Amino acid sequence: MIGFKGRGFTLVEIMIVVALIALVAAIAVPTLLKHCHDSNETAAVASLSKIRTAMESYRASRPRSVYTGATLVRLASSDNGPAYIDKTLGTGEKNGYGFRLMVTRPRSYVCTAQPLSKNVSGSRDFRVQQDGVIQTRPDVSKPWSNLE
Repeated sequence: MIGFKGRGFTLVEIMIVVALIALVAAIAVPTLLKHCHDSNETAAVASLSKIRTAMESYRASRPRSVYTGATLVRLASSDNGPAYIDKTLGTGEKNGYGFRLMVTRPRSYVCTAQPLSKNVSGSRDFRVQQDGVIQTRPDVSKPWSNLE
């Protein structure tokens, strides 16, 4: 080969570069995972806020102002007018959280958000009821408290 004089990287040099890359990854990956975890929780709270607004719009458009018949799928459907929430949220899963909407009486509901993978996609449960206050709890054995 023209210009090749047997020069290249030694095994020690390559091992040092690999060790430096591993060190940087060991520092960066946990930070990245924590930011993903935190952003999933923030997105879950924002989604509950959207559901709360959608439920009030749904109730206002109904005769006798009731929540009866409301589901996430129905709120995301544009069959009978505009969709109140996006189709992804209408599936019940978004940003690492699962959402469940239950109409408990004609004028009351509860919507919960739980991480799909506990301590990976999120660590806290969230809920909103017809009063509009978003609440949280660290696990199912703890009582609900208002999100601050």
